Amino acid sequence: MRGYTLIELLIVISIMGLIIVGGYAGFRDFSRRQALTGQARMVEADLRQSQQKALAGDKGGCSGVLAGYQFAVSGSSYSVTPVCSVANGLAKDVPLSAGYTLALAPPVSGILFKVLGQGTNLAAGAVEQVIVTQTATGKQTKIRVTAAGEITNPVP
Repeated sequence: MRGYTLIELLIVISIMGLIIVGGYAGFRDFSRRQALTGQARMVEADLRQSQQKALAGDKGGCSGVLAGYQFAVSGSSYSVTPVCSVANGLAKDVPLSAGYTLALAPPVSGILFKVLGQGTNLAAGAVEQVIVTQTATGKQTKIRVTAAGEITNPVP
């Protein structure tokens, strides 16, 4: 009678187990990278929306002369506020998903996208980085904003 021995079966099962464990670890790392990229793209989209609203002169509920849109960071959330000479408009507060933090480097009070394509409140030649950090892994993604108002896609 022909068949497989117990040792041969155990070797095959062990090899299959190693392949499954390796695949799971790779998938977990991939899904964490994708989640970080998703958070960074959400922040980038709101930065671009702030810039577009400032360029269009959209007052967003504020009164007086529109100065621009302020993007401010607060730990694990950020806000976008139309800034006017008389009264600011309603802020759009956006919390990040649990396990993510946000910071500006170098630290500033926020980024103001000025109206009519006048750039930002950053010093000439300055580059501000909006850093999204995944706290579980310590991995970061950076979105760069220049003084002229150029926004660079998230960079790992």
